[in-house]
Order: sequence, then C-alpha cells, then structure tokens
Amino acid sequence: MEVYARALAAFIVGWFALFHGLLIAVNGEFDYADALTKSIIFLEAQRSGKLPPNHRPSWRGDSALEDGKLANVDLVGGYYDAGDNVKYGLPMAFTVTTLSWAAIFYESELKAAGEMENVRAAIRWGTDYFIKASSRRDRLYVQANPLSPTIRTSKITAQSISYVKKGWTSGREGTESGNQHEVGDPVQDHQCWVRPENMKTPRTVLHIDQNAPGTEIAAETSAAMAAASVVFRDIDQAYARRLLNKAKL
Repeated sequence: MEVYARALAAFIVGWFALFHGLLIAVNGEFDYADALTKSIIFLEAQRSGKLPPNHRPSWRGDSALEDGKLANVDLVGGYYDAGDNVKYGLPMAFTVTTLSWAAIFYESELKAAGEMENVRAAIRWGTDYFIKASSRRDRLYVQANPLSPTIRTSKITAQSISYVKKGWTSGREGTESGNQHEVGDPVQDHQCWVRPENMKTPRTVLHIDQNAPGTEIAAETSAAMAAASVVFRDIDQAYARRLLNKAKL
C-alpha cells in the first residue's frame, strides 16, 4: 500500500507542477510530462492476469491466470500490491478511486499529455476485477492485511480452507481461523522474492459477507466503481451503468 501511495503522490504532484505550477518552481530541464507517463507505467507494471497486446512494460508477462479457482470464481486480473504478488482490495480500490477523480478533474490536461486513454485503461483494469470480485450475491471477494488485529475471524473460501494464525489478536497465544480478505498468501509471498510470472506460492481466496463483514473495504470498492462510472459515462454508457449498479449493491 505504501508503494501505491508514493506513486499516486508523484502522479498528482506531477500534474500540479506541469499544468499549474503551484507546488514546484518549474525548471525547464525537468520533463514533468515524462514523469507523469512513468507514474502511469508504474501502475501498469503491477497488473495481474492476462496482459493486453499494447502493454507498455515489456518485461511483464501473463500471471496468476487461475486466481479464484479455489473458490470456483474468476478472480483473474486486478493489481498486485506494494511489489508483492498478493492482491489486496483496499489499496487497489483506493488507487482506482483516486485515478478516477484525477481523470474527471484533469481530463483536458491528461489529453494534452497524451495519457488520457492510458489512465482510462488503468481504471478499467481495476474495475473489471471489482466486477468479478462482486459476482456472487451478498459476497465480495475483497482483500486486506491478514495480520491486522481489526479483522473479525470466520471461515475462508467456499471450500472452507483452513487458515490459522497464532497470537495475532489481542497479543495472546491462541489459534484464530479467519476471513483474511486477500488473494494469495502474504506470509509465504514475503518469503519468496520472485516475479509474478514464476510464483509458486498459494493463491488462497478470501471474501467478506454478512457473516464476516468488512465495511471499509466494501465502501471503498463501491466508491471506486461509482467514481469510475463518471469517467466512462460519456464514452461507454453501458459499462458506466454497470459500474454504478454494482456500486449500489
């Protein structure tokens, strides 16, 4: 999540510096349009799933093409988090929300920089994943830090895969099985430094529902789809309506 925040901060600072000159004394030797482009390419490098033919980071390939298989749901796509191979829904949704509002407020500037279509593609890469993650009624396949003491415990996945942690609630020794809200095992992932195309770590699938609530993550995912619906309202009305309807559920 920290990497997402840094990239988005650089993204926004680049806009202000390039188009408004409010935050930085612009030096002609610096190419802020190039910095903006590279910030967007950074997000493209975090893509998971089947990559499009026009994918700009040439060193990336298809990865995690069976995400969701453990729960019999298609969860291929979305973004990896913080250089990891785990997909966390909260920072992903925050990123899509921020990109969407940036596309709304800076549409003319992004067009002038030649990046508007790339920003829309970045937003859609996230929202296509959120549509998949919300395909089951009253259930959202959604991600959060599995070691967080604020997350209530429950079962994991449709196949009730057991996933236990010791002593991560209230600082006392014990065993808690929980709905940790992620795609992938962060503990094993952090022990394995490998590109996503070659990862062998488990792709555990976790969700929230009425029995295992996750209000903040659900709300941010809804906000992401609602904001993105505004971005696509004038160019793809059917897709915009679909996002808005999903956001209301």
